Amino acid sequence: MRYSQYVGLVYRALAASFVGSVVFALALMASAFYNFPSTKINLIGITGTNGKTTTATLLHELYTQLSYKCGLISTVTNKVVNK
Repeated sequence: MRYSQYVGLVYRALAASFVGSVVFALALMASAFYNFPSTKINLIGITGTNGKTTTATLLHELYTQLSYKCGLISTVTNKVVNK
């Protein structure tokens, strides 16, 4: 084994021993890189069998009428703030 291969193997072993989940660590690094964007938005998710699009549309209209900046993603339409 060449020296560079050995060093790469050691780095991977160290990374695996210090981080329990590489996916979780990558998510944290990406969030930090973009200055934690999820702390700057509020999100409402609607689950269930029936009425999700109707409920989402009604909430979008309500918050728009109350002068909140909001967007909507549904199976029928996608609306971005002020567009």
